[in-house]
Amino acid sequence: MSRRKLPVLPCAGCGAKCCHVAPFTEDELAIAKIANGGLPKGATVIPGGRTKAKFGSKPVVLVVKGDELRCAFVDEHSRCSIYEARPMPCRQYGRIKELPCQEIEPDKARRIGGDAARRLGILRENS
Repeated sequence: MSRRKLPVLPCAGCGAKCCHVAPFTEDELAIAKIANGGLPKGATVIPGGRTKAKFGSKPVVLVVKGDELRCAFVDEHSRCSIYEARPMPCRQYGRIKELPCQEIEPDKARRIGGDAARRLGILRENS
């Protein structure tokens, strides 16, 4: 059996561009809160739909800071404060076609992100 080679992602120094509105299941959020010592200051938890059926169709929430629509677990240095406890979409980002890397496939990533934001009613129009 041959193993599929995973793409090398250009993460170093990207400024956490992929860290927008990551969906957390209830269990993932509980683990993240333990890893972080609670929710980050200023975090808001909003409903985020459900996981795909192939992932169990579980309800998810988004954890954002202020009105930035950026994951509240990203720290002031643009680093993930719960990296070892991050949710599954963050682990799969850039490695599956549904979650393309913004550095490698910017147009596709923008289109998919915009579609998701519209479905959730959180789309921001450019000024």
